[in-house]
Amino acid sequence: MNNVAVLLALGLIGLAWWSAIGARNGARNAARKACDRAGVSFIDELAFKKLSVGRDRRGMLCIKRRYGFEFYVSGSLRYAGQVEMWARRVASIQMDPYPEAGAQD
Repeated sequence: MNNVAVLLALGLIGLAWWSAIGARNGARNAARKACDRAGVSFIDELAFKKLSVGRDRRGMLCIKRRYGFEFYVSGSLRYAGQVEMWARRVASIQMDPYPEAGAQD
């Protein structure tokens, strides 16, 4: 019976890890696409910010994750953004205000 409990625990840990990796990849892709649409350069770093349990738009329980990222227009000034994931779906993307390209010189 102990072997079954250990296998079940390992399976749950593996499932949680797989879900976290998928959410992180989805957040990175969403941040990169948002930067492309805005005409800014995505800095290929994604930082985990927050983990919580809540309800999605349909009222279902889900794990909510928030990731931070940075981007730049030109030069060395960096701006912050964040992606909120509900389970493995993008809930929102926010980017700090930034100057238009060419206006920063």
